[in-house]
Amino acid sequence: MLHCTGNPLGYLYTEKEYDNFVLELDWRWPAGKEPGKGGVLIRTTGPDKIWPKSLEAQINAGDAGDFWGLLGYQLDGPADRKKTLENPQFGKLTNVKKSAAVEKPAGEWNHYRIVADGPVVTLEINGQVVNRATGCETAPGRIVLTAEGSAIEFRNVQLRPISKP
Repeated sequence: MLHCTGNPLGYLYTEKEYDNFVLELDWRWPAGKEPGKGGVLIRTTGPDKIWPKSLEAQINAGDAGDFWGLLGYQLDGPADRKKTLENPQFGKLTNVKKSAAVEKPAGEWNHYRIVADGPVVTLEINGQVVNRATGCETAPGRIVLTAEGSAIEFRNVQLRPISKP
């Protein structure tokens, strides 16, 4: 199990780059702590910084299951759940809101299943599909677990590359 205190802000990332894969992991906010902020970044490219160009599977309390295209990362999704904005520090940000709230309360483990298959990325929480992004950039990149100022725990991280013909 990885226990991140949330301080300092930062992340752990894979040494190799991945494009098409199935990533499964468990995460939780420790019992007795205020749920906070975290995420899983995929197809992360460019220089190390807070936050690099990537597609984020959000874990922020109450927003788990949202997608964020950071620093201009391209993605699309249903018009009624999608918005794009400009941020002076983080550039173009694209958000696709989750379709359902299924995260568990602090102290209980949640299960993420992220399938990145070409331009489509599907996100499940606790066995339920809560988001699907299309038109995603397909450049290989690192996979990143973030700590964003809050204690968070990860376990059972499994990565299976998808072979393309």
